[in-house]
Amino acid sequence: MDPSVTYTANNPYLRYFARLKHFFSAFGLAITFLSVIAIGLSAFNTVIHQQQFIGPAYLIAALILGWFGSSWGMGGFIFLLPLTPNFHAQLQAFLGISIAAQPNPGLDLAAGFIVGIVLRSILGKNPASKQIPCMPWQVGLALSLIGFSACLAIVRNLRQSAASTSFEGIFFNLTNFRSLGWHDDFMPLGDLIAYGLAGAIIAVMLPTLMKSEKRNRLVFQPLMAGIGVAAILGIIQAVTGYGLPEALLNFRNDRFGFVAIGFQPDIHAFAGHMLIGAVGLWGYFFATQSKDEKYFTLLIIGLAWLALLLSKSRATLILACFFTLLGTLYFIWQYRRAYFKRVILSLIVLGLFVLGGLFYLLNHRELATGLGWLTQLINKLNQFGIAGLGEATQNFGGRPEIYTAALRMWSEFPLMGLGQGGFFRQSAEINFSHSFMLARWGGENAHNYFLQVLVENGLIGFAIMGFAVIAPFFIAANRRDLLPSYLGLTGLLLANILAHSLLIRENLILAAVLLSLIYAWALINPKVKQVRSNFHLFYKPIFVIPVLIVLFGTTAFEIYQSFYRFPYQTGLNCMVARPLTNDGWTSGIFEVALPIGTKGIEIDINQLGRTPADLLRRPLGARIDIVSGKWVPGFRKAEEGYYSYDHPSLAHGIYLWQENRPTKLKLTITESQIAELNNDKGKAILRLTSCFVPRDLGVSLDSRRLGIQVQQVQTF
Repeated sequence: MDPSVTYTANNPYLRYFARLKHFFSAFGLAITFLSVIAIGLSAFNTVIHQQQFIGPAYLIAALILGWFGSSWGMGGFIFLLPLTPNFHAQLQAFLGISIAAQPNPGLDLAAGFIVGIVLRSILGKNPASKQIPCMPWQVGLALSLIGFSACLAIVRNLRQSAASTSFEGIFFNLTNFRSLGWHDDFMPLGDLIAYGLAGAIIAVMLPTLMKSEKRNRLVFQPLMAGIGVAAILGIIQAVTGYGLPEALLNFRNDRFGFVAIGFQPDIHAFAGHMLIGAVGLWGYFFATQSKDEKYFTLLIIGLAWLALLLSKSRATLILACFFTLLGTLYFIWQYRRAYFKRVILSLIVLGLFVLGGLFYLLNHRELATGLGWLTQLINKLNQFGIAGLGEATQNFGGRPEIYTAALRMWSEFPLMGLGQGGFFRQSAEINFSHSFMLARWGGENAHNYFLQVLVENGLIGFAIMGFAVIAPFFIAANRRDLLPSYLGLTGLLLANILAHSLLIRENLILAAVLLSLIYAWALINPKVKQVRSNFHLFYKPIFVIPVLIVLFGTTAFEIYQSFYRFPYQTGLNCMVARPLTNDGWTSGIFEVALPIGTKGIEIDINQLGRTPADLLRRPLGARIDIVSGKWVPGFRKAEEGYYSYDHPSLAHGIYLWQENRPTKLKLTITESQIAELNNDKGKAILRLTSCFVPRDLGVSLDSRRLGIQVQQVQTF
């Protein structure tokens, strides 16, 4: 039974609930195991192909940390984790050491640390090192939901591509998930691996944190050290420009210097890291009893605020100021209530001065010269008045349009959403997102991580993931113990209200570290719940079973009917007429314009591309038509298994392949039909029953949606 609650009533329904919780914990551990294996296979694949990436070095270093020490090893891991996303670029900038990195190299660090701790628990001779990973069932439930959601998204993607996969294809993408693109069918697999590693970090760190009496110090000291190092580097970058990519050297460059990214790939992710220091360390500051630690914490908070300002992430800075103001007001109300009215009056006066200064600058714009983005905002306000504010907001990444599109997409599938990792790909479909901007960009993330979680996982997923985060608050007997870690997590999450720093998966793992500390405090001192014979209404089957039936029924119906609704129809992304690629591949539909007087067409097919097993399992069908191009009102021909077209067919041929072999497709028309084709709109249309994605079958890293390879097209 769950360690967070002690039941004193012997009731069969509670026993069933306990078994269900054990199932979620076990299933969550299975997903974490899969994620660690995927990282290991990816690193092995890198080594055997002699690719010079920094990831395997992180994995080995973290494995050593996990093997040789639980406390100091954990500290080293926490210190290094937020520095790994862009550490390789800083090596190149400052030391001239050139080494490449795959996306999210910190995942290798996390996997190595997990493997080191597990091996130490299995092979270590010291009984104190025998620590069995502990997966809270709430986290296991969230991982189970994410696993299902990711699989759902992959199935929908395959349907949109009209493509199939195989065990070899799944294994291939598992070992090569680092190279998955945003529009690839197996892209959700990368999200599942990242969340699985986050769950694994909770499972392996929880036993150590529960045993230690100084668990806050174990986490916050290395966390503060990492923030301090990153802040100092950010200050250096803002002053000198060293360590910044060339694209950022002229971005928001003003009298305050360059932007700052520290060890993160962009300004918003760096600002999110600094928010832990600027906002999230106050809980630890008030909790620690050591004066030296208090002084050190204040130093890190000051550095974090300076680096946050220099990052020039405007939205994050505004959120930090707003949340700090709320926290200050709450503190004064609780502990210095006599000064509360004076503080409110001071804030009102300060606000009036700020508004007055803004209106003054509107009429004296020359005074704002050199203030970068503030100058641009003032100029727009002066030029467009109130309407300029809306345009300036659009310049902040187009968030209003993105949020509107996100809510529109969520409303189509409100319970289970688009599937984990589906936002970017589906937002590019203009008829679904109704956003010309997102379609023009080829898709984009939501610029609000919580909104993206809602759209991708629906209300059910959002509730389950939120439940995993807030559950310790209801478990813990002394909730004050949770304040430092919850406040630290809040600081990290604040950066995801108007951005998405958790998409930098090292930050997601860092959030898991703080969540493991929260669970450690809650589970070490849980509430004791007495269950009477007339136990809580929630556990009575007469109330639970109907609710579950309705919930599962409506969810299953939404998932089922989604496969027959836009945008998840078969072939949406492939059954589109496109020109031949440079290497001769068609899409699911291939059209050839026919010159006047054409009697027929011959298409030499070089290969089908599909594996023999795939062709045996799902033979490839094709239909070739010659159409006149003349519009016939009300005419629409459709045959089962083929896509409809709007013009009548003069002649057609049907083919079926069960093996990959060169083929000649030849189609002619009669003399009487040539007259009907005597215009400049006649064409031959080749339609396939399915498409082929080499990556989905494990053939290669090619993720194009292909039809067949054409060697030559002849008309006669």
